[in-house]
Amino acid sequence: MMTQNFLSALTVRAARPNDVPVVAALLGGLSQRSLNLRYLIPLPHLSSERALQEAQRLCGGESGRITLLAFVEAETAAELVGLAELVSDRADRGVAEVAIVVADQYQRAGIGSVLSQQIAAFAPSAQIHSIRAYSLPHNHAVRRLFARSGRPFRSDTRQGMTCYQLRLI
Repeated sequence: MMTQNFLSALTVRAARPNDVPVVAALLGGLSQRSLNLRYLIPLPHLSSERALQEAQRLCGGESGRITLLAFVEAETAAELVGLAELVSDRADRGVAEVAIVVADQYQRAGIGSVLSQQIAAFAPSAQIHSIRAYSLPHNHAVRRLFARSGRPFRSDTRQGMTCYQLRLI
């Protein structure tokens, strides 16, 4: 596990169109387990073409979407270690779905917690009052993130999928 110093050296910022290559590399390097937890379907790997398409979607600056990237300083350059995506519901713009993914070698180091705090901080300025996340029932990391928010949340599992909902205001 990484130290607290590691987290203090973490830089989180909004995604930009020129981040597409590093986001594609992060997504393309995820393990089968991480892909399954992120996309909620069994994926043995993410092809470079699919990773590039997904990176373009995440970095495209689409209205109603916020993508934050977490970098850590490496020996030669900053390394992308995780990302958080917040997408407004088209039917109710006050509700947004969150998805977070952290590179396998950096999981369980607190990066997901930092990203969730940062994405929640963006929500009020985007008029978002409620955040939800869908996960597989065995994805305990999502439950921990919602529990660490310090706010009451609901969860409901149906047909093999758990939906967590957290009211921000």
